[in-house]
Amino acid sequence: MDAYLTAEQLAAFLSVSANTVKRDLLAMKSELSDADAQLVSKTSKGYKLIINNMEKFQCYLEQILQDPTHGRFNEQAQRVYFIMTRLIESSDYIRSTDLADQL
Repeated sequence: MDAYLTAEQLAAFLSVSANTVKRDLLAMKSELSDADAQLVSKTSKGYKLIINNMEKFQCYLEQILQDPTHGRFNEQAQRVYFIMTRLIESSDYIRSTDLADQL
């Protein structure tokens, strides 16, 4: 899969600013190595999530959503989860209207 999503696309999907998305992605990058995954960014293309171990990554996602110590980023963690989920599921471009229907 070679699908990239830009910060602007993700911002439109989430109804937040592109700067918020970029901050969330930066926070996510530092945590992903523990989940055996990486966030790749490519100029003029956007971001893509690469998962090396799906089982380990799923455990990471569950921990984010269920761990109360992650509460300081509770809203951010939910956005991060949503971003990761969209990147995982995306094999092509995602229409904002399709995403809006899911929200």
